[in-house]
Amino acid sequence: MTETEFSMFDQDVLRSFAGDKAFARGQAYFREGLVELLAIEPNRVVARVAGTQDYASIVLWQDSSFDGECTCPAFARDGFCKHMVAAALAANVANACGTADSVGVLTRIRTYLRGKDVDVLVAMIT
Repeated sequence: MTETEFSMFDQDVLRSFAGDKAFARGQAYFREGLVELLAIEPNRVVARVAGTQDYASIVLWQDSSFDGECTCPAFARDGFCKHMVAAALAANVANACGTADSVGVLTRIRTYLRGKDVDVLVAMIT
């Protein structure tokens, strides 16, 4: 299944927001597996995207309009960035493969475990 099937994000509209260069680089980041989806919610995707360092990326959408934010320098300078593109493309595939619903579960598990004391975590593992 490709990132174009059952898309949450229309790639042509996404490209128009990001520009050809950022779109192509975001596609490459996605294809290289540099995206970790943290949450997929109605009209919102949260991801961690590896780049020069890890960046937090949020993509919001309504109809054919996009918004969001990213912690990378390019977002501060240019707005929509390659990390946001990569997150959107990963969300498309998760939606198409039927794994989008499980993304939120992993986030809740991580949050739960981060709230535990180290000794409690060790006891849980052993």
